[in-house]
Amino acid sequence: MRYDQVYDRIDDLCEQRGWSRYKLVEESGIPQSSFYNMFNRHSIPRLDLIQKICDGFHISLAEFFAD
Repeated sequence: MRYDQVYDRIDDLCEQRGWSRYKLVEESGIPQSSFYNMFNRHSIPRLDLIQKICDGFHISLAEFFAD
């Protein structure tokens, strides 16, 4: 998965839930600065950050990466 696909997936999951990125930050426990730096750098986030995002969404990594 390319970095833009990761960010598109995050945005899609937020949209499905009616969440803002800020709501995801609250739910996932990722520091806001780390979360927004991740988006601004346009690089694939570390697996531990993706796991925290998945935890915030209450989904597994497999569900996150599923088409």
